[in-house]
Amino acid sequence: MRRVLPAMVVIVGTIVVSGCIGPSTPARLPAYLGLQNCSLCGETTFTIPPHGLSVGLIMINDTTYAQSAPALSSPVLNELAARLAEQLQKNFSFTITEVMFPENMAPGHGVEQFIHLGREKKAPFLFVAMLSGTDVEVPAHLPVSGMFTGGYGPATALGYQLENYALDEMVLLDGATGDPLISVQGQAWATLYDLTIPIQSNVYPVVRRSQRFPPIYPTEETAHDTLRYVTAEEAMDQALMHLREKWKPVAAPEPLKGSM
Repeated sequence: MRRVLPAMVVIVGTIVVSGCIGPSTPARLPAYLGLQNCSLCGETTFTIPPHGLSVGLIMINDTTYAQSAPALSSPVLNELAARLAEQLQKNFSFTITEVMFPENMAPGHGVEQFIHLGREKKAPFLFVAMLSGTDVEVPAHLPVSGMFTGGYGPATALGYQLENYALDEMVLLDGATGDPLISVQGQAWATLYDLTIPIQSNVYPVVRRSQRFPPIYPTEETAHDTLRYVTAEEAMDQALMHLREKWKPVAAPEPLKGSM
């Protein structure tokens, strides 16, 4: 007599998903700065004076796009802000005077909202890091070892695959005029695999990126935060790499011979 497998187990040798995955997150800076102010974003370079810049760092997590991923949690956003501030001061000619998380910034309000903040904080320059993302979730049959299949091959269990596509747009603004002086962006993606059935597993949830990175095994409680932190961090690193390519500090003049 043929054995009937439990409903939670489907005999499939590989991960099977339904649906189509692969969207990108649209740029959000134009909606905040205005198309006119963003017309030069990504196309200009800015010559940095040798003494560096005093900069107010603005962190914005945009979730106003129709297909936006849920907002980053406060601990994740704070950790990303601390990491970005450290990198800007370590690798660029920045002195971060303040890290800001303005809640009243909104698309459609134009560059004036940044000028107002720069005037309020007495910041000659503003460095805006705008984080956004898109989630795509589809059902999946995930391979599970140790489950009885009746001799019909590897077992899989019902689960889901959640892909997060992150975009990090960075722009250096003149604090007085709101003019974009230099801008870059970075993109990244990662996938969370998790089960939807109540069984214990030491391999799920798991966050995977490209083969260059090892898998990450978060707890059930931190799985979604871990996914979005991983993509945001990698997008940030890519944007900083592009910033280094554009960074052109002016060398300090050498002292005249014979001068004291």
